[in-house]
Amino acid sequence: MDYRVIKENDLFLLTDQEGNVPTIRTGLAYIRKDTRFLSKWDLRINGEKFGHLARYSGFVV
Repeated sequence: MDYRVIKENDLFLLTDQEGNVPTIRTGLAYIRKDTRFLSKWDLRINGEKFGHLARYSGFVV
């Protein structure tokens, strides 16, 4: 499964390629201090589904 991760200190947001957290048991969620706060999320802009989120694996210095 291809997914996206955003991490800031003890916060983790794990989404699919479109930025969604589906309700099926995939392990994707919004997690803080080992507690799941969000178990479903559908990313939409102006009511429309969003396309794939871009990957970025480098650091800007």
